[in-house]
Amino acid sequence: AVRKDGMALQYAAEDLKGNKDVVLAAVNKNSSSFQHVSKTADIWCDKDFVLPIVELSGTTLQYANDGLKDDKSLVLAAVSNNGTAVQYASDDLKNDEDIVLAAFTSAAKELGINVDDHMPLKSLVLAVVRKDGML
Repeated sequence: AVRKDGMALQYAAEDLKGNKDVVLAAVNKNSSSFQHVSKTADIWCDKDFVLPIVELSGTTLQYANDGLKDDKSLVLAAVSNNGTAVQYASDDLKNDEDIVLAAFTSAAKELGINVDDHMPLKSLVLAVVRKDGML
């Protein structure tokens, strides 16, 4: 049913709301069905499940197992989708230059700032802060 209508997940049995294949089928069909996914299921320990989810919605990193919040490639995918996802990363990765750069690049793009791949981090941060009205 979720392959035809992702929102059908809301009517699924609780164990299906934590089933990797069912959830991925639902979310790929309709990303809004994510609201019906079990946030406590073991699937949040599975990188093969979490990666495509954070690529669709970076802030879903908050539901990932703590070990995955320390996985640089997974966190990079999350913050590239939504820079605010950095708040859910491990403390070590919150201080990682690549992660911070990706978060600010994502924020800049959301604010309509043209981002040059060679733009220094300091310039990028200043551009985001100025555009966001913080300066």
